[in-house]
Amino acid sequence: MLKRYIGSQPEVAVMIRGTSFGAVKTGEAIPIPDDIANSVAWPEANWEDVTDGSTPNPNSGTETETTNETEAS
Repeated sequence: MLKRYIGSQPEVAVMIRGTSFGAVKTGEAIPIPDDIANSVAWPEANWEDVTDGSTPNPNSGTETETTNETEAS
């Protein structure tokens, strides 16, 4: 599961059940195995699910969403 951090802190560390998944900045997303992600609560004020349109972020090792724009004909 890909979770995007939308909270107000500029950066947070993601640790679930003693396992560190790294740090994520506001607007960035981080991959979490589905079974682990589904075993904890993700406050909607701080996190959202990313379902598509994501590409790797080479700077942080996490994933972020990109916007695909198409030209109107």
